[in-house]
Amino acid sequence: MFQVGEAVSLLYEAGQFRILAQDGTVYLVEDEHGFTQRVEASLIVARKPIVLHDRIPIKEAHVKSNATLPAAAIIARLDLHAEQLNLPAGLSAHQILSTQIDVFKRFFNQQLSQRSPRFELVHGVGEGRLKQEIRSLVQGKIGVQMHDANWANGAVGASIIEIKWTLATRF
Repeated sequence: MFQVGEAVSLLYEAGQFRILAQDGTVYLVEDEHGFTQRVEASLIVARKPIVLHDRIPIKEAHVKSNATLPAAAIIARLDLHAEQLNLPAGLSAHQILSTQIDVFKRFFNQQLSQRSPRFELVHGVGEGRLKQEIRSLVQGKIGVQMHDANWANGAVGASIIEIKWTLATRF
């Protein structure tokens, strides 16, 4: 079913994996960090490249002009909803999540290069998988913090990412 050396994904696991060996219906896979594990074939999914436009448009925050609002209070905003990213129809949930993470990383790097102290990230309320993935990325970075932004109907659909650009590094 899968070939040795083939790049695959695993159900219920984050990351990229590579097939090392097969023993019946059990495969030996290696993750991007060099760790290996034995996995049933039913939990392995073939990876397919996602064809996207060269650039995914990133919308800036729309703030009403107000003479009393200081310039520092206007922050950039990234909306990661699939429809806002103009993703092609028919993508799997994993492909959408992977693309959203990639867009977040590129936007973060852009904000870091512009020495922006913070930006708003709209991830939606949903089941929280996207928020969890981004939170785990942010927790692993020095000089970056993530806070809940706004509450709606008892749930949080956005977060504030704060960057100490003297400490933070690019994704």
